[in-house]
Amino acid sequence: MFIFSTSQKNRIALLLSAMLLGACSLQPKTSLPTVALPQTWENAPAQQPYGKTPKQWWQNFNQPKLNDLRALLEIHG
Repeated sequence: MFIFSTSQKNRIALLLSAMLLGACSLQPKTSLPTVALPQTWENAPAQQPYGKTPKQWWQNFNQPKLNDLRALLEIHG
């Protein structure tokens, strides 16, 4: 059985740590592939200013309950 002093244990721990950290640098360096990018964005639609909101916008949803609620608001509003 081996008996190590505290300073020898510290040296062994330091040596093992250095070896483990050194193993990380053995990875081969990889390079990212180059991608050809266009100079301008071609697929983006031109921004159109929003027009006026229709007066009866809720009818676009085709929901009878929504139409009924709107009618109730006009009566009791």
